Amino acid sequence: MNYENQKCNYFTILDLPEDDRPREKLIKQGPESLSNKELLAIMIGTGVPGHSAIDLATQLLKKYDNNLSLLGRVGIEEIMDIKGMGKAKAAHIMATLEFGRRKAKSDAESVVSTFRSANEVYKVMQPIMVDMREEHFRVIMLDTSCQLIRIEEISIGGIDATIVDLRAMFRKLLLGGAARFIAVHNHPSGNSTPSRPDKELTSRIQEAAKTLCLRFDDHIIIGKNSYFSFNEEGLL
Repeated sequence: MNYENQKCNYFTILDLPEDDRPREKLIKQGPESLSNKELLAIMIGTGVPGHSAIDLATQLLKKYDNNLSLLGRVGIEEIMDIKGMGKAKAAHIMATLEFGRRKAKSDAESVVSTFRSANEVYKVMQPIMVDMREEHFRVIMLDTSCQLIRIEEISIGGIDATIVDLRAMFRKLLLGGAARFIAVHNHPSGNSTPSRPDKELTSRIQEAAKTLCLRFDDHIIIGKNSYFSFNEEGLL
């Protein structure tokens, strides 16, 4: 057999008609025209011998049952488990996902002017926090009229719990000019039921807020498809 005359035949994005290539399609028709697979292929950038960026995107989505919520929780090592997904490609995907989360937070701060109910908080914060792999604790800083000042990250914990430095939290609230605030944190498990530490932390925050003459309006736990409001449940 003459190996010199053999060719490695494999499919690449360049074999597609130009209008079907993700980048060209995005430029001509806009990002809304792309499927999840095509958007992910653009994040991946280039393929590897035997597999196009589309192939790699397909494998990654399939690994997580085409569930973008699950994909949003993955770590860099899990992405690299797929053959052909090196550090650079995995890092690019992770950076893009994080950028999306930060954009959602920025959008919330620029679009939402008031928070007057737990349901309003949930609608804004659930898309931002639901896919986080660890517990994130944030405070929504408000003025006397419930007008949003800003949303501050206070701490990031593990899978089951987060440790909140109350001194650091109240320092940010006072320096930020907040008259009242809402505490929010996520449960990576998706279950919004409060744990005993959640209840104890809420009591500690409530006592400290009274001492500092700050209005503690609520502590809301974000789950997958639900939330728990300490205020609505009569626990504040």
